[in-house]
Amino acid sequence: MKKLLFTLALGTLGCQSAPEEAPTRTCTAVVIRHAEAFTNVGQTDGLTDEQANALTPKGVQQAEDLSDELKSLGLEVLISSEIGRAQNTAKVLAEDLGLNDVIVDARFNMLSRGDDPNPEIGSWDWRVTHWKAGQDRTPPNGESMKDGVERVNGALQEYCKAHKRFGVVTHSDVIAGVRASNAGTSLMTAHESMMIEPADFVLLSL
Repeated sequence: MKKLLFTLALGTLGCQSAPEEAPTRTCTAVVIRHAEAFTNVGQTDGLTDEQANALTPKGVQQAEDLSDELKSLGLEVLISSEIGRAQNTAKVLAEDLGLNDVIVDARFNMLSRGDDPNPEIGSWDWRVTHWKAGQDRTPPNGESMKDGVERVNGALQEYCKAHKRFGVVTHSDVIAGVRASNAGTSLMTAHESMMIEPADFVLLSL
């Protein structure tokens, strides 16, 4: 994976000498896709939204196995999207890793589908159809992939200012977009080449 390095160049106003180079702050974001929830396997009949976003028994095991992989990474803090399946995954990880309460941050939510009354508008299938046509469409009052990537990258940079190594539990669509953006490849093909499986993760150097 291509690593991104964000730097801030500082100069001195009114001084003609060459500006001193500011020290570079680097950090690592461990970007995690949530574990399997009932909504991921189509088992949602008769379930409330909270129940549908609960982890399946397989998902619980995935999260526990993942925590074993993350123990050597020295995470300082764990952040989750607002969505239940991400929070449920983060809670398992935080408990196993001995971290304090999970930070919930809406900036790591999925791409917003907007408010079009047609449920197809803004859906995953709708987006893929347009991406294949080379179009990153924005549903009414929703987000394009570009919008979502800018949102997530902005949040990652903010957490990088406070933490050397942190974990983020989020969703496959924005993970794919951020990976494509950081690798310098097209957002239109992110759904084909940058997706990761539930309870998998990628490391981003910022």
